[in-house]
Amino acid sequence: MSERLTWEEIVARYPDEWVALEDIEDDEFINVLSAVVIAHSGDHDEVWGALEKSAAAHAGIDFTGAELPDPGFVYAL
Repeated sequence: MSERLTWEEIVARYPDEWVALEDIEDDEFINVLSAVVIAHSGDHDEVWGALEKSAAAHAGIDFTGAELPDPGFVYAL
């Protein structure tokens, strides 16, 4: 998974999933414009584990769905 994708492509490819991203290009409001997906899953912890192994300086996790899966849980994005 080393292909750079736009946010729209990421959402289309991995709907309603958590995605670990590297080499993020974002706008002034920190919205992802494009990135390289290094992991994806419906399980936040699984994606977090992949991100912890990343050596990228600009990396993070985001959710591709319209609503977070568990609104009672606090997520650090």
